[in-house]
Amino acid sequence: MAAATFPPPPTTSTAIAKCLSNTKKTRILQLEKMLALNNTRACTGIATTRATTQTKSAAVRTVFSKSRNSSLSCQLRSARSSVRSLQASSTKRVTSVASTVSELAADAVVDNGNVEMIESPEQFYDALKRAGDKMVVLDISTKTCGPCKFVYPHFVTMSKEQEDVVFLKIFGDYSLETRSLMKEWGIRSVPQFHFYSKGEKIESHGGANPDNLKAKVAEVKARC
Repeated sequence: MAAATFPPPPTTSTAIAKCLSNTKKTRILQLEKMLALNNTRACTGIATTRATTQTKSAAVRTVFSKSRNSSLSCQLRSARSSVRSLQASSTKRVTSVASTVSELAADAVVDNGNVEMIESPEQFYDALKRAGDKMVVLDISTKTCGPCKFVYPHFVTMSKEQEDVVFLKIFGDYSLETRSLMKEWGIRSVPQFHFYSKGEKIESHGGANPDNLKAKVAEVKARC
């Protein structure tokens, strides 16, 4: 019977090499797992960063859009306000022009009767001189005085009815010269009526009541 044969036992160097080979494989596997994990984390981080960046970009665009819209809204409101101001200003100018034209037209058709319009101090004193012994009644008014306009037609009627009386009228706001006369006479309210005889002031009367004015004219005339 032949004797059994066995493989020779591994040498120490062979065992060490095998051990090192197994260790190397294990280390490689571990490194591969770590690399895969890191790749996964990196991808997740990139995705998260991208999402965050997109969110921030969207927020910035939203803020910019709101800011731009707000700025445009402010500009639009300002433009609308300017247009309204221009329209209001134009309306006021048109109204003012229309009022002036209306006043001029009214003045053009006013019947002044025998009333002489006084426009300067020289003209006034000359009228007093020309009146001689006649009584002079001077109507002192302003262009914007409503009561003055109300009583004036009655003043005109008296000038037509009483040819022995001189009737004059002066607008205190007509010019600087007439304003100086108003100041010289101490006029604080209108209408005012001054009465003169032989160049001297003898009486005055205030108010727009036609009956009172007629009575005053008759009273002063009776004394002259």
